[in-house]
Amino acid sequence: MKNSFIIADIRRDLIRRLILPLLVIAASLFVLSLTPRDNIFRQRPVNYKSRYENFYNKLLPCVRVRAEDLQYAGLDYYVNGSVSGHYYYTLVDGFCQFYLLDAKNGELPAPSIESLDIHGRLIELKASEYQALLETMASALGWKASSLEEVTSVYAVSALPSAFYLNFIGRMAANLCLACGLAELFCWPPRRSGTWQTERRPARLSNRRRRLSPPPAKSSGPENCFCPPPCFCFSTEPERA
Repeated sequence: MKNSFIIADIRRDLIRRLILPLLVIAASLFVLSLTPRDNIFRQRPVNYKSRYENFYNKLLPCVRVRAEDLQYAGLDYYVNGSVSGHYYYTLVDGFCQFYLLDAKNGELPAPSIESLDIHGRLIELKASEYQALLETMASALGWKASSLEEVTSVYAVSALPSAFYLNFIGRMAANLCLACGLAELFCWPPRRSGTWQTERRPARLSNRRRRLSPPPAKSSGPENCFCPPPCFCFSTEPERA
């Protein structure tokens, strides 16, 4: 009967030890699955003549491309009411692709750029941004927005600065939590409860130690003296005749 209580106590302790590591591992994997890896140190090379929709990868957004003959699309990108970037496009083999370049110190955008090395991120434009871009280009070129939609895609190369270090620190923290959860789950032995440890000790162990322990040493001094030997105290008892 006593063993069943001990086993139940051990089982409850193990379950409590498993809950927190499993929650930490699940939360870390969820965060890592949502955040891009920001491969800024190993940017993927992309040819500007290829369609960017074939290279889009949300987890590996950083790319580098050398684009030629960029034309200003007539639309700017605003952040908190101020111009943060300008939209450009290239037209190669009847297909149009978009670029979002950084606005330098509020300067006016150049009408065209002959050649430019772009190190940025391959992003998917929002539906509102994409429609505004098509309508602006259609009015400037004398086309219809529906016709432009057939020769364009919602993907663009953005050269705007991104919160790289913030994402990097977040991913490092998530990886650290994941490593701690795995170590807690697989590497560290479970703690044993005090009840189990005391119950597992044999009852005869204390008796055996008591039998094997040497008797206490007797003091060599007088009976009423508590000083360690050698002792120079005199006994307080009266001398016998």
